[in-house]
Amino acid sequence: RYGTLMGAYGAAKGSARPMVSDSYGIPMDMFDGNAYGGGAARMFMLMDLIGEDVFWKATKAYLEKYKFQSVTTESLFEVFAEVSGKNLDQFRKQWFYHAGAPNLSAELTGSVLKVTNSEPDFVLDLPIGVFRDNKWTIRSISLSGKEGQIDLGDVNGASVVVDPACTLMIGFDKELELTKEQLVAVFRSAPNA
Repeated sequence: RYGTLMGAYGAAKGSARPMVSDSYGIPMDMFDGNAYGGGAARMFMLMDLIGEDVFWKATKAYLEKYKFQSVTTESLFEVFAEVSGKNLDQFRKQWFYHAGAPNLSAELTGSVLKVTNSEPDFVLDLPIGVFRDNKWTIRSISLSGKEGQIDLGDVNGASVVVDPACTLMIGFDKELELTKEQLVAVFRSAPNA
């Protein structure tokens, strides 16, 4: 999953074309990393957004509703929104109809984590993991626009990790630095493989 997300991030950063586009010279132009890895990464993010059980229920409903028919991205989101009961418009617009991907810089000053986004058109609920005493505490920054910040409280001796479960198709200009010992502890107790 991590490889898929990072490959898709690379494809999105290298393309001025959004995931869904009718701008091409020949149809084959559409079959690239933005379509394949990018599609898979976006579906992973959608699964994380609505929950895995709901994701598979929505997938089944979508396949049943549109079997033997031509479909569009809008068809998919219509069914997924209906089954999940969530408004997925923002997710659909920014991840499927907007080119690029968020590129973040994270800086921790005392207890305040500041995250800057070079792609301010992307709105993110960015998970922040604080790892201390072999236990994760997950917080979140609602990143809307150029930057966001959160006061994490006492983080002395803790490891702070942005997107600790690697669920988002994001890149970093600057990540938080961890010592070798912190990295080993984080990897031993990571929220996923």
